Amino acid sequence: MTYINVKSNLYFRNVSSEIVQLRENNRQMQRYIHKYYRRLKYSHEFCRIYVSWISKNILENEIFNVLELFPTSETYCIFGERYVQKGIYCKAEEYFKIASSMTPNRILPNYNLFKLYQKSGDKEKASLMANKILNQHIKINNTQTIRMQFEVENYLKSTK
Repeated sequence: MTYINVKSNLYFRNVSSEIVQLRENNRQMQRYIHKYYRRLKYSHEFCRIYVSWISKNILENEIFNVLELFPTSETYCIFGERYVQKGIYCKAEEYFKIASSMTPNRILPNYNLFKLYQKSGDKEKASLMANKILNQHIKINNTQTIRMQFEVENYLKSTK
């Protein structure tokens, strides 16, 4: 982590409770972000909250501009999840695929694709993604990845 990232994360910890409170008030949150964005933009924690807030509060055509600022796998997954909630599955698939290609060792983007294919009723693509997840090299196994792999494995067993 660079000095800028560390400094930005330390600053974020000082203001994080304020940001969490402001999330519900769009106008105040916009002012706050405008005022402190330059100090916070390198904080990974801030980016997660900011992107989540933005994805709920901006117009669809503004998403592209935001993604230019935050090109992370998590960002693309958040926007993909929002498109799933809106029922725009083709856009969700696009964002999840980009996220998957950005971080090939992360299971979440592929799991999101698996869940999307399940939800849309595309059993063939869901099975292909399930197999990909089970054969995927994962750097760090944790309870979340184990739960995802277990769910995917059960899906494949149930479709045979």
